[in-house]
Amino acid sequence: MKCYHFTNKNIPEFWKTWNVKFRKNVNKNVTINGYTDNAGIANKFSNHFKGVFCNSADDHIAKESYFHERDKHLAGSEQINYDCVNSVIVELIDCCIRRMKKSKACGPDNLCAEHLIFSHPSLIMHLEALFQLILIHGFVPTDFDNGISIPLIEDKTGNINNMDNYRAITLSPVISELYEMVILDISNDFLSSDSLQLVVLMLYTL
Repeated sequence: MKCYHFTNKNIPEFWKTWNVKFRKNVNKNVTINGYTDNAGIANKFSNHFKGVFCNSADDHIAKESYFHERDKHLAGSEQINYDCVNSVIVELIDCCIRRMKKSKACGPDNLCAEHLIFSHPSLIMHLEALFQLILIHGFVPTDFDNGISIPLIEDKTGNINNMDNYRAITLSPVISELYEMVILDISNDFLSSDSLQLVVLMLYTL
């Protein structure tokens, strides 16, 4: 089965099959800093992730410099801004929705990609208006800042009681994820990746 997935370039399924055969079973009795209950462990991870988080909004000098440079570049470029706004159309939003991955966990809004994929087509018209207004006014909804951080084990054969063996992933509101996809799509020509990232991507798809 591993060879079948590998020859068909289905890398995610290949690693799933590989891990099932060779990975050691993870002990469910986890103790984090002496805590074994869910609430105690959750609080420990919350404090741990707060300690490694750096809020860019706290750097007032960098923030003022950013807005100064932004305003300088935006001066006299209203037409360019509206060209960007006019690029956000229902066809693009619909295309991005169709590319969203299914069966992913919900964010803090309890919505997932399936809610958008199988919704009434009229929703896309409302999303078009929302995204255009965000670009025009330069503000996003407050709920876009919310997320649920979940600790994932880095090395499942290592010490699962060690907090450093975990990394955090954040589940964001599905509407904000869709908005990011739309922005990335219309900005694709202005974005570039490091050559090393391209090499890794090519190796991954082989």
